[in-house]
Amino acid sequence: MEKEEYRKLIVKRKSILSKLERFEKFMAAQAVHNPDCDLISVRLAIIEPLYFEFDNIQSSIELMDSHEAAASDDESQTDDPRFKFETLYYRLISQAKKLLKLEKTESETSIPDPGSIKLPDLVLPDFDGKYEEFRSFKEEFTSIVDSRTDLAPVQKFRYLIRALKGDAAAALKGMEVTNENYKLAWEQLDQRFDNRKRVVSKHIKSIIYCEKIDKPNSFKLQHLLDTVRYIKFTMLDIVGFAC
Repeated sequence: MEKEEYRKLIVKRKSILSKLERFEKFMAAQAVHNPDCDLISVRLAIIEPLYFEFDNIQSSIELMDSHEAAASDDESQTDDPRFKFETLYYRLISQAKKLLKLEKTESETSIPDPGSIKLPDLVLPDFDGKYEEFRSFKEEFTSIVDSRTDLAPVQKFRYLIRALKGDAAAALKGMEVTNENYKLAWEQLDQRFDNRKRVVSKHIKSIIYCEKIDKPNSFKLQHLLDTVRYIKFTMLDIVGFAC
């Protein structure tokens, strides 16, 4: 019974050593060609637990056979199965992890952070916080910047920061410029400046308190007409009916 168990342990140990030797051949091929880091990661995850499996099996063998527990005087250390396994195991694990670390470093250096890339020069609209100008600013900014598919959200956010002045810039003060915060920045601006009641009220006041024309003056009449037309189309866009 004990001999049968001993034989099974020897077979299991040989199987583990074979797996490690196949991994050695795999790593040798990876060193010659461009390493497939995804495949290395998968195989490494399978190989790493072999150490504990081998240690348990080898310890059992050594308990059953004193010749396996310590090499005899005429047996060199290199013939010791544990020594052979550990030497090959540590070398291969180290080699695999070095390749993965190298690939990660090259990937990080070759793909720059979108937030650090020099932005293309674009002519941006300005917005300083005037409620009546927010909607037109948003539409223009969307057309020039937000609709571009070659820009990451963090890059669009940097353009937005450039375009804001005064009260509008203060509304986003302290907000970190990140991909995630770009959407939050627009929500903040919408909540603060897309105030239709204020816009309507301001336009009504501009008509009520417009400059009085005492004498015929074509320039002033044209200016008044232009102002009314501007208010008319703005109000139509806001509330949905002509004034």
